[in-house]
Amino acid sequence: MNVKQFLKPDWKKVVIFVIIFIVLMLFSHVFTDISTATDTTTGGYFTTSSILTTTSHFILYLLLISYILSCLIVWVYDEFRKTRKH
Repeated sequence: MNVKQFLKPDWKKVVIFVIIFIVLMLFSHVFTDISTATDTTTGGYFTTSSILTTTSHFILYLLLISYILSCLIVWVYDEFRKTRKH
């Protein structure tokens, strides 16, 4: 399997991606609170633009990690099924 096949979306990857993304968002919301985060360069508090930039980068990373994990899970499952058939 090449990288293009590995990353090509299908219904299994999309369903697993959505589940992983929701779980990661819930865990990140439980364990981090951006409103209470401080930054010493702005006098102790984040500015609104820095919070939005940080949040958008964080969500982008979560999307990327979720999709790669879903691809990996589907690939491992498919490989396991192939080996069990033989």
